[in-house]
Amino acid sequence: VMANILSGPLLELQDVITGYCKADGLLVLSGILAEQVERIEQAYARDITLDISAIDQEWARVSGRRHG
Repeated sequence: VMANILSGPLLELQDVITGYCKADGLLVLSGILAEQVERIEQAYARDITLDISAIDQEWARVSGRRHG
């Protein structure tokens, strides 16, 4: 599952987004300011362990696998 939207909607839609991700499925989130990565990681931590995949200037992309 991939979502390229700002951190506000990523936080609001966390349950919906993770619901589309099957066990051991890959989730990629982008559209996140680098300073907001920690907040996103914490919000998704129950279902997915996210790691920073890329940072380009102030923007970040994180990805991880859903806990199986």
